[in-house]
Amino acid sequence: MFNDFMIGFEKTFITGDGYKSLLSGLGITVLITVIAGVLGSLLGLLVLFIRRRNIKILNGVIFVYSDIITGVPVVVILMLLYYALLGRVYLPAVLVAIIGFTVIFSARCYKLMWNGTKKVDKGQREAAIAFGYSERKAFFKVVFPQAAVIFYPAYKAQIISLLKETSVVGFITVVDLTKAADQVRSQGTAALVPIIIAAVIYYLLTKGMKMLLGLADKAFKNKRKKALVKGVD
Repeated sequence: MFNDFMIGFEKTFITGDGYKSLLSGLGITVLITVIAGVLGSLLGLLVLFIRRRNIKILNGVIFVYSDIITGVPVVVILMLLYYALLGRVYLPAVLVAIIGFTVIFSARCYKLMWNGTKKVDKGQREAAIAFGYSERKAFFKVVFPQAAVIFYPAYKAQIISLLKETSVVGFITVVDLTKAADQVRSQGTAALVPIIIAAVIYYLLTKGMKMLLGLADKAFKNKRKKALVKGVD
């Protein structure tokens, strides 16, 4: 079986040019994940700011937005965006995927951040205000760092999920890593080879992303320890 795999690998990726398709698909997967992860985090933080203003109408809008986005399957949201909404204005499928995953990830980030900030003792904010902090500075210097410690483990898991969930973008014609592997499979004689290679790449991407997030977590904790030693500015 190993010999068959190696023969199929040679035909697909050595003498053939299947590797070019997989590399191109890998680039699309990473592109969607990184941009949607960054923009989704920022949008989730913006929604958190709006929610903290505690305006009744906006609270209702945010509740409906987060409830629908987190309650509908990812692939259905993407298909609705592409075939019913954004696709009609002829946006590239990759851009629609980025927009879709940004919205999806932002709703998840908002819920994580909101739940995290609610668990921070209200006395922390009140003490910061008493020391002369503005509301914004109290949030960024005192409340949010403590909330981040609470929600960051779940946030890391959501980043990994985002990477894996991008594998459905083929439903809206985006040729990501999964779609590229399927195309190579349909054109070659070794059907399982490109799928196995794609699985290995996803595994390595997941491991690499976990490592990077772990380093970020370590850096954040070290910075927080130094801040605790120095005291509140």
